[in-house]
Formats: sequence, structure tokens, C-alpha cells
Amino acid sequence: MASRVFSATTATVATCVFAAASSLCGCANISQASNAASLPFEDVHISDYTWAIDYNPLHEYGTLPTNEQGFMVLVRSDGTYDLVAHEGLYAGQSRWTQQGLFFPDTTADYWMTPQGNSKVEHHETQYLDDIVSLNNGQTMVSLYNLGNQGDGYKEGISISTKQANTYGTIVTNDTNYPVNAACNANVFSAYGAMTDDGTGSNLTIDQTVENGKQTHQQRLQVFEPYNSLSVIGNNAPCSNDHMVFLTALSLDVGAHKKGKPQGNSQDVFLVSNVDVKNNEINSKEIVNKDGKKELINAGSFYNAVIDAGSLTADNQLVWVNGDGTVMQTDINTGTTITLNDDVACDVDDYGDPVCNVYTTMDEHTITVLKSDAANPHDDVTITTIDKRTGATRKKVAIEGLNKLFPENEYAYSISAKPEGF
Repeated sequence: MASRVFSATTATVATCVFAAASSLCGCANISQASNAASLPFEDVHISDYTWAIDYNPLHEYGTLPTNEQGFMVLVRSDGTYDLVAHEGLYAGQSRWTQQGLFFPDTTADYWMTPQGNSKVEHHETQYLDDIVSLNNGQTMVSLYNLGNQGDGYKEGISISTKQANTYGTIVTNDTNYPVNAACNANVFSAYGAMTDDGTGSNLTIDQTVENGKQTHQQRLQVFEPYNSLSVIGNNAPCSNDHMVFLTALSLDVGAHKKGKPQGNSQDVFLVSNVDVKNNEINSKEIVNKDGKKELINAGSFYNAVIDAGSLTADNQLVWVNGDGTVMQTDINTGTTITLNDDVACDVDDYGDPVCNVYTTMDEHTITVLKSDAANPHDDVTITTIDKRTGATRKKVAIEGLNKLFPENEYAYSISAKPEGF
């Protein structure tokens, strides 16, 4: 687990910013324009913006990256926006805390704060799994999917502050870490994988950061007699040493591609509550108020999203189904209600949602980014929802992205300016 340390540099970098217009000139693959202004990275005032969306080039699994640019879209409250071009990172994401906006690209970590912007170089990477926040946002942990390189499946762990970055790798047992949670100064990572003998699947919890430093310890492993086990949640919440995420079990690996609802006995959908201090797990099946299976389309559930801010003080997990429906689940009983369906979209003939959704949440607000699944730059909206009542507060259209980006640019997260920032 040897690691490398990188120090911060000044913010005068090749990254450039473009004011949004109907068409823009600029770096590399952006369309040519006549009147777009570019600003040095250090001149971006992050306090002027309300949301951040990181678009990055998509490449097929198993193929070499395209080395195309990515674009951080900084959005104002009225839907107007500026672009920051950076080196594209597959599945790139961002996090916005009281310390500022943080996002990585293939070679560096970027911090945008009211006090100024900085860049910290890191080991070159291509595929981001997740970002979690430690110490109230003063430290960011990025996890990178390095794949199987012949000597085991590897995950890159990058621990970053505004001053320096420490990077190292660990060898996992089977696969990457799709779900991660920051519990105080520790990070716990979850994955599901079929057993070697094919009799079922294991849900495994590893500790990947301990007291702010990289580690690798298996903390818990649970066997389930299903040939498919998926953990769902990415930047998962943790409260009082309890990590919470969603789990999907299936007796048919392809069941979720056939549009079958959970009412079919092949699929079981759970909310999983892991006590990371005592290495115990309590999973409850998702049910409606009558205690019956909540009929959720499987294709939507496999695309559900949660956030570090999803867990409420009264043990309710607020999450966004893949079709945009905002749900609320009691983690002690599994009882689930629909909190808001204003953002909901249809599903196709295969049961998959025709929209892409991502979310970020704080104590009072749910923010949902929605776009067309086939054309991710079309019908882009940001909707804010009252977390307590489920009422829609505001919906903002983000227009013109389809005229700016190459077709293969996708968003995998949204960040919102914290209250009081």
C-alpha cells in the first residue's frame, strides 16, 4: 500500500472558463464561437454560483479512454452558467461543502473556495468510482476503479486537502467499490459479488480509510443465496457509525433488464443498515405502508441514487428512484412512501427509465438533476424539493448544452452550494 504525496500548486493552470452562450469558442472539442469570454481559473468566484454539474467523456468498459476534455458546468440560480474545461475523467463527480467545491480530473484535484482556487496534482487515473468527504469537507477521498491488472483487482485511494494529495492502491477481493460512506474520519466501502462456487453472492464491507489514512480491512461479509447482488448508493450516508444504502437481490442476473417489477419473486429490494463499529448489518425489505412489497420497477431501482445527506434525524432514508420519483424509507422497518413524483419519467419497453437522474441533499433540500437518457444534454433540469414535505420549490432548465458538448459527454453527479456558504 505504498503511497505518493503531491503538493498544491498555484491556480494559474491551462484550465479555462467560458461564459455560456448559444455557441462558444474554446479549448479542444468545444464548438467555435464568436463572443465567448474566457477567464483564468483563479478568477472564478465560486460563491456566484448555486450548482455544479461535471460532464465527462464516456468510453465503453474495457476500451482505452478517449483523452477528451471534461467540463464543469457552474450554474447560477436562474439557470445561466459558465464552463470550466478540464481533463476528462470517466464518471467524474464533484462535492460542494462549506470548504468549497471539489472535483478531480485525470491528473489533478481542483478546489474552488471563496478564499481562492487551487490545484493539487495526483497520480494519473481514468475511472472514478466515488468521492466522500471527511472532516466537514476539509479532506476529500476519491476512489478510482483501476480494474484487474493481472495481479488482482485494484482500487486507487486518493486522500486530498487543499495543500496536498496522498495516493495509493489496494487489491480488492473481487471488484471495485460502488458504494462508499464517510463515518467521521473513516471510510467504509461496499460491494457485491457472486461466490466462487456460484451458489450465491456475498455482500462485503471493507474499511478503506482509517483516521484519515489509507487502510484495507474486511469488516463484514454476508452471504445471500442469490446469483446477483448489487449495492446501490455511491456517496452513502453515515450517522452514529451506521452506514446506510440500498441493496438489490435477484435470482436472474438479467431480470432487471426485462421490465419486471419487484412483485416478481426474482427480485428483492432492501435498505441495508450497517453498524460499522460492531460489524453488524440489518437489512429490511422495501415495503409499502400496508407491509406489502413496494412495487418498484426493477430497471429504475438499479439506477436509484442516494447521497451523504439522504439520512434524516428520525432514521428515514430519502432517495431518488432511477425514474426520478423521490422515495422515503424507514431504515428500521423498510416502510416506503413516495415523497415527490414531479420529476418522474417513463420507462422504456425493457423497463429502464428514459431519463438520467442524480441528487444531492442537505438537511432541508433535495436537489435533483434530470436529463434525457439517450441524449444527456437535452431536457436538462435542476429541481429543488423540500426534504420534509416533499413539495417542489423550484425547477430550472439548463439550456444549450446540446450545442456545446460532444455527444459522448455525460454527467454523473450534481453539487449544490451549501446553506450559509
